[in-house]
Amino acid sequence: NAENQLKATISENERLQKSSEGNEQTIAELEEKVVSMKGREEEFKVSLDELKTATFRNDRLQNINERKEDTIAELEAKIASMKGREKDLEETSRHLQTAHASLAKKCQALEGRLQFARDWFENEGKVVQQQVDQIEASRAT
Repeated sequence: NAENQLKATISENERLQKSSEGNEQTIAELEEKVVSMKGREEEFKVSLDELKTATFRNDRLQNINERKEDTIAELEAKIASMKGREKDLEETSRHLQTAHASLAKKCQALEGRLQFARDWFENEGKVVQQQVDQIEASRAT
């Protein structure tokens, strides 16, 4: 009985020894991982700083892009307005050209009438002058 108990204790000691060795190996592996993770922690800190910087840049670029999009929208609205004005100006130009052509015809007609009036007054003036000359000639005689 004592012998069995001794065997069981020895067996338990061997099992505990193997378990202890396994635990020591696990502890060594975990310590290596901790050292590796500390190195990676620095990398993560650097990456995190880079990410923060990149995020800040992206936010600034996003704001710039939004302002540019607003400017583009404003310019497109102005262009649309100008196109509407351009159509109005083209219509006004057509009306002015028509009015100009009409006025040119009226001026030409008035110039013709004015020339007729000049010719008529010139002829009447000659007739009156002849009559004056005849009256003066009859008085002289």
